[in-house]
Amino acid sequence: MQKLVSHLTSISFVLIAGSLGCGGGGDSPAAPPQTFQWPLAVTQLVPSWGPLSGGTVVLVSGTGFQPGVSVTFDGIAATDVRVINSTTMTATAPAHTAGLADVVVTNPAGQRSALKYSYTDTPFDPCYGCWDYQRLPSHP
Repeated sequence: MQKLVSHLTSISFVLIAGSLGCGGGGDSPAAPPQTFQWPLAVTQLVPSWGPLSGGTVVLVSGTGFQPGVSVTFDGIAATDVRVINSTTMTATAPAHTAGLADVVVTNPAGQRSALKYSYTDTPFDPCYGCWDYQRLPSHP
């Protein structure tokens, strides 16, 4: 089975009076185009953890991101928030005490979505989980 992945972020459509059995006459003017915006949803934070000192640039994935969005970590504003498109943005984590923090993304219209981010005093490797081909053992 093939899985289809869509990156569609909005749909524009025109409602035509009298279509789809809604009644109305054939000479009725069409309604103005309507735009559907995907609801705000935060689905992933990369990395999902960082140092107590903050300063980690976090890639936020989801849907419905808009210019003017705000990001907080347990109510502390993130810095350098950049919306790349409606499904991807970055934010720099502020300093925080050890433990979990709610990362809340809020659109200008007031929609909110959140995920957990972990602050740790363990030394932070920004490439945790990355393949480092320089360190792989050589093969004969």
